Amino acid sequence: MKKTAILVAALILIPALTLGSVLFLLHRAETPEEESAVVEVSAEESAKTPSETEESSGEPASQPEPTPDEYFTFRQLEDGTYEIAANKTKTLPEQLVLPAEHEEKPVTRIAEAAFSDITDMVSVIIPDSVVSIGSFAFYGCATKPPDLYPELYEESADIEAYEEKGLVSVTMTDSVTEIGAGAFQNSFYLKEIRLSESITEIAARTFYNCRTLESAVIPEGVTQIGADAFTKCAALTKATLPESVAFIGKNAFSYCSSLTEIVIPDSVVSIGAGAFSYCSSLTEIVIPENVTVIERSAFLHCSSLTEIVIPDSVVSIELSTFSHCSSLTGIVIPDSVVSIGAGAFGYCSGLTEIVIPENVESVGEVAFGFCESLTKIRVMNETIDFAANALNGCDRIIYNEYAGGLYIGDGANEYLLFVRPEDTAVASIDINPATKCIASNAFHKNENLVSVTLHEGLERIGSQAFYRCYNLTDVSIPQSVTEIGQGAFSCAASITQITVPDGVAVIERTVFNSCVKVVTVTVPESVERINEEAFFNCASLKTVYLPMRLEHIGARAFSRNTALAVIYYPGTVKQWNAIEKEAGWHERTGPFTVRCSDGDIEISQ
Repeated sequence: MKKTAILVAALILIPALTLGSVLFLLHRAETPEEESAVVEVSAEESAKTPSETEESSGEPASQPEPTPDEYFTFRQLEDGTYEIAANKTKTLPEQLVLPAEHEEKPVTRIAEAAFSDITDMVSVIIPDSVVSIGSFAFYGCATKPPDLYPELYEESADIEAYEEKGLVSVTMTDSVTEIGAGAFQNSFYLKEIRLSESITEIAARTFYNCRTLESAVIPEGVTQIGADAFTKCAALTKATLPESVAFIGKNAFSYCSSLTEIVIPDSVVSIGAGAFSYCSSLTEIVIPENVTVIERSAFLHCSSLTEIVIPDSVVSIELSTFSHCSSLTGIVIPDSVVSIGAGAFGYCSGLTEIVIPENVESVGEVAFGFCESLTKIRVMNETIDFAANALNGCDRIIYNEYAGGLYIGDGANEYLLFVRPEDTAVASIDINPATKCIASNAFHKNENLVSVTLHEGLERIGSQAFYRCYNLTDVSIPQSVTEIGQGAFSCAASITQITVPDGVAVIERTVFNSCVKVVTVTVPESVERINEEAFFNCASLKTVYLPMRLEHIGARAFSRNTALAVIYYPGTVKQWNAIEKEAGWHERTGPFTVRCSDGDIEISQ
């Protein structure tokens, strides 16, 4: 039969064939028919996924048949292609294979919330026609677990009926260039996903609360990990970031409680607030050289973290960055750092010693608070803005003591920084002559303090150092002082005279606010700026002497000074008018006179 068929074909095609071709066909007709080849596949091989089969054979794997169109809805886009979503009147199959075409046009987009809250499918295969996955496309593709939704399981029968059901795996090709925010959020049972190599961003909340997701390989080319991208992925043990990533967003990996290892590439320049907070299994991390700011709470409650390397590029350690890293036994603060925020190392109960480098200009409130093992701290900057309560709860700190005051130093000068009085009931205190700086809040709300002796050589008085020291009557600020922090003498209601030292360039915000008994203020020639509310509500103030070089008077700087009679200014009227004055600088004050070198200016309320 086969031989006859080939002879007929040869006769039909003779005009187009050579003699050799005809003889070849006849030879094939005479050859015995070969048996069909049979390939035996082991049980292990037959269990492989298409992608695994493709990898092992080196040949493209055959794709399963698309799920019929009746399970979907389609919307035609402006370019003629289609957007796909679930037909939510149907029960979807466990293996959902999205079609590449509809009505002979490609399906290019998965709609926003396209399959949200559907728990039918276990796996989804996305064809290579799709380039975009919309926001929340697979949001909540899982039954709601009782521990997260107790209100749904008030009866024991409800808990017994609970079944873990939902999306487990997603396969996509490199055709996908965009995955929208929250695309897989709250798909609690998603364990594996192969991400497209063409995406450039892991958007905000993409895998939020995918708590069975075990690993995440982020493709090369991704430059940003969005806010909350992997938050609460509790099973995630390892994350690999490519060299292309520059930004790790807010809370990107927070509450990944099983995460033990993450390598941050050198390309990263910013670590967002709370990025690795509550990663309680993370033991070690190296921050790359290009990072300049570690934002607040970035490693908060990383309780297993024993070692962290901060590079010389970092200039700021912000609020609560390493707070509650209870296994951290040592930290080297690089010379590049200029500020340490409030609570930055609070409750790091393993820390025993800290050196604050010379370039650090400020240490915030409870920055090292409740570090219960901390015994020694050295401060290298003579004019540091150091909060007195930065060491609250550090009961083992060995202070240097002098005349009822507690000090810390730099090794050479043990009295460099006055932290606070030993007894808050102190009425009079003599600050050590070697002291360069008084800590912020040092005498905060100390109503017993009547007098304090400050010596030449002192360079800085910290913010709110004498705030609400209502009974402080006698304080002479040494000429060596060049900085007086915000609110330093605010509400020191018994002070009668203020003379600002010649080296001060800026009178900071609220410095002498509500010093209600002050009658005269002399501002030295060195001052260029008087900031907002600097002399606000000095109700007894009658006379003010301002310098020629003054350039700026802030909002409400002299407001509510109802007794003010005259401001003496050594320049001309034209020069006075050229000074920048913010709105309301003399609100509820007046009338008073500004006496210039060439005439007076009468100012009404």
